[in-house]
Amino acid sequence: NDYLKEWIPKRRPYLRVSIEREAPPLSGKCNNCPDNGSWRCLDCLGRPFLCMECCCTAHALLPLHRIERWTGKGFQPAWLWETGVVVNLEHGGAACQAGFRFEPSEVGSQWEEFDDTTLDTTEAEKDDFTKAPSHLNGHPVITVVDASGVHPLPFRFCRCSGFAADDIQLLRFGFIASSYLNIQTVFTDRVLDDFLLDNRECHTAAFDYFEKLRRRTSPAFPLKVKNRYSELLRVSRIWRNLKHWKWHGFGHSDTEPGEGDLALFCPACPQPGVNLPPSWEKERDRNPCLYTRSFVVDGNFVANHLKQKRPEDDVWLAEGTAMMTKREPYKEHLALVGDNEPKQKHDCNVTRALNAKVLQGGKDATGIGATACARHGFFCPTSVVDFQKGERQANVDYSFCRAVKATNMVGILRCVKIYDAMCKSAPHLLKRIGENKCLSELVPKGLTICKAIGSFHVHSHIKECYQRYGLMYMPGAGLVDGEILETLWSVLNHTSPHTRGATAAHRAEILDDKMNYSNWKKVTLLTKLLCQKRSKAITLLKKAEGAFESLSGSVQEARKREWTIGAELAQHNRHNDVKAMDWFAPKGVKDPHRVEVQLQLSKDSNPTSPRQNIIKVLSEGLHVQELQIGVQQFARKFGDRATTKQQLELRDKRIDLRTKIDNFHLQIFALMGVTEEHDDELWEDISGEDDDGWSIGGSEDDDDESEEDEPPLELVESSIVPEQDKIILPSSLGLTKCDKLGMADLRLVEIDLRCGQANEALDNIRLELGKRAFLAAEKRKTQKRYQTRSWAEMRSARAVIQKWTRIYRQTRVALLRLGATQTITSKYQALRKEHLDCSLTLHDTSISGQSHKNLPWLWGSESGKVIKGSDVMDEFLRVHWLRAQAQRDRAREEKILVEHEMQWTINYFQHRENQWTLLEQASQDKPGHQAYACRQQEMWRGLADQARETFQSLPGHSTASATQSVMATPAGH
Repeated sequence: NDYLKEWIPKRRPYLRVSIEREAPPLSGKCNNCPDNGSWRCLDCLGRPFLCMECCCTAHALLPLHRIERWTGKGFQPAWLWETGVVVNLEHGGAACQAGFRFEPSEVGSQWEEFDDTTLDTTEAEKDDFTKAPSHLNGHPVITVVDASGVHPLPFRFCRCSGFAADDIQLLRFGFIASSYLNIQTVFTDRVLDDFLLDNRECHTAAFDYFEKLRRRTSPAFPLKVKNRYSELLRVSRIWRNLKHWKWHGFGHSDTEPGEGDLALFCPACPQPGVNLPPSWEKERDRNPCLYTRSFVVDGNFVANHLKQKRPEDDVWLAEGTAMMTKREPYKEHLALVGDNEPKQKHDCNVTRALNAKVLQGGKDATGIGATACARHGFFCPTSVVDFQKGERQANVDYSFCRAVKATNMVGILRCVKIYDAMCKSAPHLLKRIGENKCLSELVPKGLTICKAIGSFHVHSHIKECYQRYGLMYMPGAGLVDGEILETLWSVLNHTSPHTRGATAAHRAEILDDKMNYSNWKKVTLLTKLLCQKRSKAITLLKKAEGAFESLSGSVQEARKREWTIGAELAQHNRHNDVKAMDWFAPKGVKDPHRVEVQLQLSKDSNPTSPRQNIIKVLSEGLHVQELQIGVQQFARKFGDRATTKQQLELRDKRIDLRTKIDNFHLQIFALMGVTEEHDDELWEDISGEDDDGWSIGGSEDDDDESEEDEPPLELVESSIVPEQDKIILPSSLGLTKCDKLGMADLRLVEIDLRCGQANEALDNIRLELGKRAFLAAEKRKTQKRYQTRSWAEMRSARAVIQKWTRIYRQTRVALLRLGATQTITSKYQALRKEHLDCSLTLHDTSISGQSHKNLPWLWGSESGKVIKGSDVMDEFLRVHWLRAQAQRDRAREEKILVEHEMQWTINYFQHRENQWTLLEQASQDKPGHQAYACRQQEMWRGLADQARETFQSLPGHSTASATQSVMATPAGH
């Protein structure tokens, strides 16, 4: 701001100088000689004013500068070919003596006498504002596309004995031809590098990039600049492929790249033969969790692809050599699986959403699936597959197995597979791999696959999935959230729409390049990332150890031994039966709903007791209140926009509700012993504020009330709309009046029924929040903005949430008015708006602080259990002690893993340096190859030195001590 404030007084001087630069020097003389000047260069420092001869001489090796010519009144765009500049190929930029020599004449003579109709000029070129002919003095004028714009330039090719082909001569000078016979367009290496960088960093499509070049060439008349968009598409594919071959050393040998050979992978993950010491297997046998690899698999439905008209004409330059998998083995695998993949039972929100996916018309790929390193976010080579009919297990299995095969897993005995629908995929994963030869040949024998769900997605599942697949209870996982692919998709989604209409081969090359570039950026930033992870692990470990020690002080040693043995047994058995992990969940029965409470109260009472009628009538009253809320919601949904059919439906609902209310009041009056002549007194008792201070009136739409100011009951009398009628219940009267009227028994029964009603409301809210959260995450993958079935499902879930939220709030106020005990009121806490919103952001890992944000009280695992008698405190301690122990163990693992990953990263950089050292030694007779290998050596050596110096400067860093104590934790290790 200070800079801008200081500039405001300078605005006029800056503007004056900017305009003054539009005129030539007052002398009108050339800057380099006594002659008059007519030309100035926009790219040379200071924009020198030159005569034609000096301009030609100064730009003999700078033919891509932009110049302007002075007309006597102003500067107009001009071209260096007008000054006599010719691009001389070979001979170090000097003219080939075997070719033609071009001698420029004075301005205003030869060039102005040219007639376009007599030149070899196409119809498209006649409107070209450059007015360049097709040949000048025997030299072809070629369109040069550069980062500075589009230029017409004459080229003098070498015609000495044994001369190279024209495209090779051009390539030696940094020009890439768009054809090989009758070359008319070339691209500079600078513009191709700039386009690829723009495409990777700014997600610029080829069309948009070339439009930028046309604007740069002629801001006022861009359409008169020759359109070379199609040429850019094909030349950029060639250049991208050449770069990948060069970067990975295939220009130094005659070998062809194999599967995944043109892809980078994670330097910090343990890779035998790459970054592990020779004796690593001995340490693995002592600490298997240290050498656990973590993979995360996920789908992306933005990266879909339209069907091609002539796919047989497609040319594949890099099939299966980077991130995208090879087509034929993948097709063979899908053919083996066929369409016999069974639909899963609707026992989880994730299963419901995935079963709803259908094939989209006009597309040969509805999206892509990929596997990445879960700890550092590197895409795995050859693991990216196309989806044909949504996110099927066949697609996900192949992606995972390809990742295992392509990431140096030989000797690694354990890995963690993280997938948001693991509860659907896990039961028969090993069977599917074992029975499919296309998968079994990719996975090493003896590999243990641990199944997990990402830390955010797991809360969209049913409660049992948390213990069975949660990463907190996964030994060897460290502090990983398993959602890193979501952040990678958010970047890739900017480019995916540009590839939708490309050929399949071109799309694969772009996706390969984008993912490879993502990996390369992580390589360059990995040192900083590991330092941050270590610092975070130390902080969390200190907190976790303190919390665990504090809790352990309340537990007897015998109990701790018993719980530890149970945890180790559950971890040992989880691979055979994942239900063994339910040991970590609170024991007891599920909180009973209203009807279940009604049944239990009836069983506990004498069948002939009047209490039976009390239970039945009060339960009916609670049901009537629920119906009132349902009718209110229906009426508000349509409002004044209701159709005739909807109005009739609302009328029928109100008639039915009126009947139920009248029947209920007859029964409740009979129970209370209220006669018709005294019922007016009863209505007056509930018309205002009761003796306990709870107001009867108020707004029912207060979604953000405080705990001290709960929403009142819906008791506004109306003879027109029965959904707003007053319902006579003990809670309507309050604690004081109930005791005064001798209705203590009715009050206690209603408390029990209200607890069941609250349990039912919370269960439904949790279920619908989880469903809506998962649907929202899936829609973010596809970035749909239109009315679809998934959006309708989300709206339906929202309506259900609103209904049960109002029922819960009404129930909680009733419990407070009935004088429920502190135990009950503390269990059923206030439900605020933010409690319902948080689950919708559980999947958005780009939001700062989400990974450690506490869930609202209603998501607590213990809130849905009822434990009776003296075991309450013991069960509470068991669950929280096991959880605190798991948090401590994961934090310990994280610190140890990160410190090992630091050394593995250094080893990886040194390994790449050694690879280029060998290539340099094998290129002694090739100076260019040798120089490039030396440059690559220096780059990898620099990365290794930077990492080593940074890690050594960290306080208390020691991989040796970490090695001795690694994973020395009790539960299941």
